[in-house]
Amino acid sequence: MADAVTQADVARAAGVNRATVSRALDPARRHLINPATVERIESVSRELGFQPNAMARGLKTRRSGVVAVVIRAELSPYAQVTLLRAIDEALAVASHFPLVIHHPEGSKVEDHPTLGAARGLIDGALVVTTRTGPETIEPVNFPVVTFGVAPATTAHVVLDEAAGVRLALQHLARLGHERIAFICEPPGTARGSVFLDTYRATCQELFGQVDEDLVDSFSPSRPASGRDACAALFHRGADPTAILATDDAAAMGCYGVLRQLGHTVGRDVSVVGMGNTPQTAFVEPPMTTMALPLAAAGAKAAELLVDAIERGEHGDVDRPTTVFAPYLLQRMSSVERVRA
Repeated sequence: MADAVTQADVARAAGVNRATVSRALDPARRHLINPATVERIESVSRELGFQPNAMARGLKTRRSGVVAVVIRAELSPYAQVTLLRAIDEALAVASHFPLVIHHPEGSKVEDHPTLGAARGLIDGALVVTTRTGPETIEPVNFPVVTFGVAPATTAHVVLDEAAGVRLALQHLARLGHERIAFICEPPGTARGSVFLDTYRATCQELFGQVDEDLVDSFSPSRPASGRDACAALFHRGADPTAILATDDAAAMGCYGVLRQLGHTVGRDVSVVGMGNTPQTAFVEPPMTTMALPLAAAGAKAAELLVDAIERGEHGDVDRPTTVFAPYLLQRMSSVERVRA
């Protein structure tokens, strides 16, 4: 087996000294080197197949490059992939990589065996949570940044999904809809309770009343249950002219039910989802959805953590909350109501 390519090999091939190579390949120090030299060194390192020795770098910097990403929120598969990809890409710029840990809300973060085994090996932790109070890991000798999804509001970075419910209801009201059905997570769950409170408050503001017959729920672990919730609305005579679901899959489940009942999506009953999953653009008609800026929010959280690592901070990072709000992508599934 051939010997691994070293920085000294790269230095000889590039015609510079080894210290220059070390600086050029370090994202935190490459600004000290002439850009043309950095480009030449990077080109040579790729040609030679140079791979940085993480262990050697760790001995020098006293950092492992490992960041724990603790998932304590129930996310859809698409949302989780989008968020983790953004975090991974943002960390990679600073030569860090994530150790992903899935951990339920019911117990302390530090009780997770993987996180316990990683003590002393990680440079920081990014906790994705739905907790309404502060999410901390104790005791720690590394920085902790929190990423909050509904109903969390006290995290360093917050994705305000409740604002998406308000915006969607306002959008449908502007189109002339007053009987807007709402399909969300069960009311006994943290997310379901926040979404229901937002729906009721917004309907009261827009229409002066709330019709509880227009409310039903789906199971996040079974998004197809959105279809059953839609059927239940019509079977009990709620007869909405528009439906808002807090999950795209649950919203798309309404399409088949509406067709079976003789309704045309968009013309007879408007449908709005949440999440901007790729499928929403390809159903017929294309579905209006509340897009969640997961990638931007995840990158921001990762950048905060990297900054805290560079500063040598410990524990809960002292930073103001950054809020990311959903935005509407209007398509043909939500149109102006045609009154009889």
